Amino acid sequence: LRIRIQQMAEQKGNAFVRGLFRMTLMVAEAGARNHIRKWNDGIYRNVCFNSGVGGLWRIVCTAHKEGDHILFDYTGTSPENDSARNCMPWVVVCYVALHMYSHGFHDLPVCAGTLVPTDYLIPDGTVISPNWDAAISIAPNVGELNNDLLPKLFACMMFNSEDRLEI
Repeated sequence: LRIRIQQMAEQKGNAFVRGLFRMTLMVAEAGARNHIRKWNDGIYRNVCFNSGVGGLWRIVCTAHKEGDHILFDYTGTSPENDSARNCMPWVVVCYVALHMYSHGFHDLPVCAGTLVPTDYLIPDGTVISPNWDAAISIAPNVGELNNDLLPKLFACMMFNSEDRLEI
C-alpha cells in the first residue's frame, strides 16, 4: 500500500493524495451520519457481568442517540481491580468501531471519519479506564465484553429502520 501511495503521489502530486484522503474522511463521516440519522432516537442501556480473579464486575453502556450523533456512556462500570482484567479506553472505542463496521457501516470506508458522529464517556478509575500503571494483560477479554453489550443497543436503535436487516 505504501508503494502504491508513493506512486500515486509521484504521478498526481502530494496535494491530490492529501485531497483523496480528506475526501475519504468526509464521505465516511457523511455516510455514518446518514445511517445514524435513520435510526431511532432514544436512550438505550445494557449491562454485562464478568468474573475472574479479583471478583465479579460489570460494564454498563448507555447509548444516547439523537439525530445523527451517538454518545456511548459507560458510567456505572465497575472500578479498576487488582487483577490484569482491566483495559484502556481506546480498546473500548475499537470494539465499538468493529461492531459498527460490521453492522450498519459495512458500506462505508473504514477510517476515522465514520467515528466522528460518536462520542464516548468512559469514567476514569474503572475497569475500562484504569490508572496508567494498572495491570492490563487480559485487556482483550475485557474489551470483548462490548460484543455482549453492543448488539442489543444497536438492535434497539435500528429495529424499525431500513437498516434493520443489518442487526
